[in-house]
Amino acid sequence: MRLFIIAILLAGCARTEPESAEELSSVEGPLAQESWDITFSISQQGVIRMVLEAAHMVRYDDPDSLYTVFERGDAPADRVRATFYDSTGVQTTNLTAESVLFDEKDHTMIARGDVVLESEQGRKLESEYVEWNEDARTIEAPDFVSLTTENQHIMGYELIANEDLSTWSIKRPTGTVLIREPS
Repeated sequence: MRLFIIAILLAGCARTEPESAEELSSVEGPLAQESWDITFSISQQGVIRMVLEAAHMVRYDDPDSLYTVFERGDAPADRVRATFYDSTGVQTTNLTAESVLFDEKDHTMIARGDVVLESEQGRKLESEYVEWNEDARTIEAPDFVSLTTENQHIMGYELIANEDLSTWSIKRPTGTVLIREPS
């Protein structure tokens, strides 16, 4: 009987990541900050890595992490916007989404809701859920994705890419590829 009780207690210790500001309000830990019409920047060794703009930001101090949720405004075009930069400070990619959850301790960001990621080279990724890992400089989308480049439109699942979308892999791909005849 004792083992059963211990197993229940240990199962309750698992860390779950909140998905929205509403879910964050149930997380233990005090509200650290709330702001409107914000610009949030992340830098590494003095070089800007990402600039995020949102209509509303809610930040909570959780015992395991520091979560910040960025949300869109009321107007249809008022979406959360993020601009990514490479290690030299050159802009590489733009993202728009309905909401973004940023974990400051894990250096990860989750974008949800009609996510569009566009690279400076014209590559465009569309999905409902995208994860960015700041340290690995990768983008992952575990669900359905649509990727459009100059010569192809590929759809599939479980995308893994670098943050400027110059290299990527997709499982179960379908789509069209433009093959040019030699002149």
